[in-house]
Amino acid sequence: MSTAFSGETRKMQCPHVIHISPHPDDEAVGAPATLLAFRDRGIPVANIVTSLGAPADRDRRRAEVLEAGRIGGLRVEILEEVIAGDPAGYEEAVTAAILAATSNVSAPVILVSPSPHDKHPRHEAVGRATAAAAVKLGDTAVWWMYSVWGALPLPTAYLPFGGELMGRADRLLSAYVGEIDRNDYRRLVRGRSMAASVLGAEQIFGFGSTNDFAEPYAELFTEVGYRNGKWLAGIPRCINPSAPITEMSDRDITSWVTGRSPSDLVAW
Repeated sequence: MSTAFSGETRKMQCPHVIHISPHPDDEAVGAPATLLAFRDRGIPVANIVTSLGAPADRDRRRAEVLEAGRIGGLRVEILEEVIAGDPAGYEEAVTAAILAATSNVSAPVILVSPSPHDKHPRHEAVGRATAAAAVKLGDTAVWWMYSVWGALPLPTAYLPFGGELMGRADRLLSAYVGEIDRNDYRRLVRGRSMAASVLGAEQIFGFGSTNDFAEPYAELFTEVGYRNGKWLAGIPRCINPSAPITEMSDRDITSWVTGRSPSDLVAW
């Protein structure tokens, strides 16, 4: 395994990155270093916020996500109508919001969200909604899934990073004062990133691969694209934030993407 950026990079215009948050802090828990790395390179990043928690917490959480957007340079879109709407229509409304956010974008789109198998019911709902949008977008989009509450069994892409970016990710998450007071997710982000820097090389490039990356932290994603009626996995690679779009592999993982989550199977 080489430290060179893997995969055939498409020569195309700068992509737009859209993160879909089940909760106001998920961009800062699920993929903070990657989103910040994109912004460092001038790539626009939008954070679509699909819920604000319990009604008594909504003013606080709205203020926190806006402050995090300011810190990270992220454009924040809060789906106020979805939050106030019928919960039964949540997934369909989130899909429509993603498609609306991409309707005037000519560049390729990277959708970033939790996996539809991420155990937390709201995370899985957002994963399914993102999948539905990606099907509609077809060749113009790729989808990068991450995990917070459940395992990510099929990682294909790996972003190694150092202490400076870890510190900035910590500052981004620190905007969520109320959530950190309840449960300090900064420890999760740091610990998970340390574990990913050890496990990522072998999970992505094959067991027995040498971990040549010197960086102490990493974020892992399952990259997929909906192509010709199938979900294809991304080429196993290290992400180059300056040129993040690559071709898909020919590995059909439709059965996993569309299958029932373990939580659903055991009625967890």
